[in-house]
Amino acid sequence: MLFRSLLRYGGEYRRLFIAINIAPPRVGNFSFNSLLAFAADNPYQQTLVVDPATGKTLGLERDYSANEAGAYLQDDWKVNTRLTIDAGIRWDYFGGPSERYGKLSSITFGQGTTFAEQLANASAGQVSSLFHAQKTNFSPRVGLAYDPFGDGKSSIRAGFSLSYEPIHGLTL
Repeated sequence: MLFRSLLRYGGEYRRLFIAINIAPPRVGNFSFNSLLAFAADNPYQQTLVVDPATGKTLGLERDYSANEAGAYLQDDWKVNTRLTIDAGIRWDYFGGPSERYGKLSSITFGQGTTFAEQLANASAGQVSSLFHAQKTNFSPRVGLAYDPFGDGKSSIRAGFSLSYEPIHGLTL
């Protein structure tokens, strides 16, 4: 029996989660340019985790999470016993990471007509998410399979698709 069309569809949902709990440093972390600078107690940088609202040191208790989802629809058409054509579409959503206790912070660009002005007026503070997720990540897929001799022992295949993936480094 020869099928003429085979419709396939599916979806997925993932909630990514990672928890971090590190005690607060009392005086921060120091970085030195060389062993001699360390011996001379001459750091070039001191880093300290603080609450942007109060300026007090904080521990690193953070619960990060992000949502990802995807769905697809594909149809395979059997043109004849030797040729099959596939066409489909996939949608992907990669949500921006958020933090359970509202302790996520990032740069917020300020007023200005140019990037330099916005950067000059920028500040660091609490944000609800690191970025606004795109909801229009639709990607087409097309392909074909051809049996050149009609004996089922050989095939010529071709395909094309566009793909979206999460921002590098945001895998929690």
